[in-house]
Amino acid sequence: MLINIDQSVVEHLFQSNNSDALAFVEDLCRARRKGIHCIYIKKRLAMRMLGCKSLGELQIATLKRIMHDSTYMNSLHSLVSENVVFFSSAINKSASDKWIDICDYEDSYLKTSYLQSPKVVFENINDAMIYKKVCEWYLYQVLELNSYKVSFEPINGGGDTTANVCESLLKEGIAFSVCDSDKKSPSCEVGETARKTKEVFSKYGRSSNFILIEAHEVENLIPLDLYKECAREQQMPIINFLEKAVGLQPCCYGYFDMKKSFKYKEIWGGNKTYSDYWRCIFERVELEGFEIGESRINQSDEGVKVNGTILNNLSVVSKFAAQKLSSMRVEELKLNGVERTWNEIGVKLFDWFVSHDKIRL
Repeated sequence: MLINIDQSVVEHLFQSNNSDALAFVEDLCRARRKGIHCIYIKKRLAMRMLGCKSLGELQIATLKRIMHDSTYMNSLHSLVSENVVFFSSAINKSASDKWIDICDYEDSYLKTSYLQSPKVVFENINDAMIYKKVCEWYLYQVLELNSYKVSFEPINGGGDTTANVCESLLKEGIAFSVCDSDKKSPSCEVGETARKTKEVFSKYGRSSNFILIEAHEVENLIPLDLYKECAREQQMPIINFLEKAVGLQPCCYGYFDMKKSFKYKEIWGGNKTYSDYWRCIFERVELEGFEIGESRINQSDEGVKVNGTILNNLSVVSKFAAQKLSSMRVEELKLNGVERTWNEIGVKLFDWFVSHDKIRL
């Protein structure tokens, strides 16, 4: 998170009643030492803060480091669309209503929560590994920035309880969430978990703190090449099919149900938005030893089951593919079929969680 300090905060430090300002600066310096946020203070304001006799040696040393960091942060402002500005209403009477007032800072958990590690609720705690890799790729391969990182605290939403977990956090402080869409085609409806979670963030006026990924589930963010490397021989038919399908319709990989794969009745019948999307792909894909069409459904062949699965799923392979992804360097990644989605997610997560490395003083 990019945090900016208004001049009024600095002037508040020099007031006789400066307890809120001192408490704020203490938390600000602690956040910087922990590498939780990026903190920007104009040089002239930082120099003025260093003259405050109420500050201790550790705070002074930290502020000097923040002042040094700020000298090289001009380019960051053009990359981050959302930032937090702290001000003091004791000094500045006309600040934006979107700014955070440090008056009564010590008595407000909401205000102090901005300087704590940002809490991100995922449907499954293991999702965090994949999203951290997305952030790493976006930072180093897209933005080509080596002096920043992303910092957040992953929280387990527990699947369908994700909305409840988010609400409990938002009642007192700030929180963020990333949810799967559960969509099996671009036109399908969003899943219940994502829908309820989105409603919670809207209820608390935090809609911009919620991301709905355009993918069926987080496993669809793992590049297909990694599934291929981890797959056994019996899992290759679906890998080969998806490779062909992506060549015809690049975004279709994001809507494949890794756990259930395809069923005859869903492709040739069932939900129209789902079946229409995938049926035309099936009819165009050519694979050796694989042939299926609507006419086969009407046959009484013993081997053809209307309720059966057309191709095997990848639920077992996804675990190994995710582990392989976590151990890879970003320059080794081939993002066939997922690059656009990774970029969209990376933009948002960088916006929320950009930070500097930890420092020791």
